[in-house]
Parts: sequence; C-alpha cells; structure tokens
Amino acid sequence: MRADAQRQLKSLRTRPNGHSEADEINIVEAWRRANNLTQEELSRRADVSIAEIVDIETGNFSSPMITYIKISRILRVHISTILGSSKNITS
Repeated sequence: MRADAQRQLKSLRTRPNGHSEADEINIVEAWRRANNLTQEELSRRADVSIAEIVDIETGNFSSPMITYIKISRILRVHISTILGSSKNITS
C-alpha cells in the first residue's frame, strides 16, 4: 500500500496557476488521502479525536507527540515526514 500512496502523492493534479494540489494541502492530509482514508477513519484508527485531525490538517501542530506517532503508524509514514514538514508540502 505504501508504494500506491507514494504514486498517488506524486500524481496530484497541477492546477492552472502552475501550483500542484500538493502545494495547497497539509502533509498529513496528503498522506491520508493517498491512503484513501477520511478524517473520520483516520481518527478512529489512530484513536485520536476528529478535532485533532482537523487541527493538524489546518496547520495547528500543537498536539501531543503521541498523536503524531499514532497518525504516522496508521499512514505508514515515518514520524519525521510529518514533524519535519511545514504546514504545506511543496513539489
């Protein structure tokens, strides 16, 4: 599944303004979408509140470390990918 997720991230659409879809979304959101999960599904599987998922996806990175660990496990991505990113990923 990880290879599929990576392919999906690479194939995010380029918009008419020259920016890719990935330029405008958060890294957690991008990996969640690449894994075909809704916010609710990620919340349930990671055992964190939906409010935390929403906060993280909108750039509020003030959740406890355990939250990021749980999310990274579900998304099958190294924690540094999530924590080492800024609010938006760039292409």
